[in-house]
Order: sequence, then structure tokens, then C-alpha cells
Amino acid sequence: MAQLLIQNELEIMEALHQIDHFKNDYTQKYCQMDHSELIAAIKDAIIHSKPLALKEHILLTEFLMLGGMTLRLIELENPPIPFDPSKFAIFLMGKHQKYGAAPIIESGKIGIILRMLSKINRFKNLYELDTSLKVDEEDTLKDILGYCVLGYWLERRPIENS
Repeated sequence: MAQLLIQNELEIMEALHQIDHFKNDYTQKYCQMDHSELIAAIKDAIIHSKPLALKEHILLTEFLMLGGMTLRLIELENPPIPFDPSKFAIFLMGKHQKYGAAPIIESGKIGIILRMLSKINRFKNLYELDTSLKVDEEDTLKDILGYCVLGYWLERRPIENS
């Protein structure tokens, strides 16, 4: 069995709870942003994260912030994307069990940040095209949120690369 960073759906729910709590603390700021401003803010936060600046490791609060901003984007979608944390936890746990922690451990937080940057660029392009690719937008946002959850647990439970 592959090594796992997240042990069960309850751990995903814990991370989502922390992300939602963080989002609610900053809701006023996020509510004043439209879709494009929020996409730009997430991209800017990712680009200026500490690993990419080759400084300290990304902080747990940065993963929470990015997750909160992503949840806000999910709420802003028109029509709104139905988001069920329990279903998301089952979905993410299934993916994590399938792929294991090795890809995350090998590239660490920098790898998570780079994957998130790629996904937010993909989302930005899909959004700006204003096509009927809502399923792709939804999947991309859920991928970004999944990386935030993985980053949260990587920060809380570092695993040595063996």
C-alpha cells in the first residue's frame, strides 16, 4: 500500500473546517472582490509564496488563505458550484489513496505551489474564455482546494523523503 499523507476523510474535513474558518475571518475582504480580482489575488499569492521566492517554507496559514480564496471562487461561480465537504472528502481521499503521498513528498511544498499555479492559470483561461466548460472550471477549483488540503497536512505532518 502506498504511503499516505492523509489517513482518512475526517482529516480532510478537519482541513476544510480550518480553511472555511480562515475564509470566514477574511470574508469581508473577499466579498468585495469580483471574480477576476479574486483570481488575480490567488495567482499573486501563489507567485509570491515563500518557496518560489526561495525563502522559508510556505506557512500553514498560506495554505489556509489560498483554500479560503478558492472556496470563495466556488461560491462566486454562476451558477454556483454545489460544494459538499463530505463528498469532497471522499473524492479527495480516493485520489490520495490512488496516487499516494510520493508525488507530494518528492516535490514538497514547492511542488504543491507549482501545481496550484498551473491550476489557477487553467481556471483563469477557462473563465476568461467564458465557454460552457463549467465542469472543467469546477474540477479545476476542486483540484486547487485539494492541493490546499494536502499542503495543510504536509505542513502539519511533515514526512521525510526517503
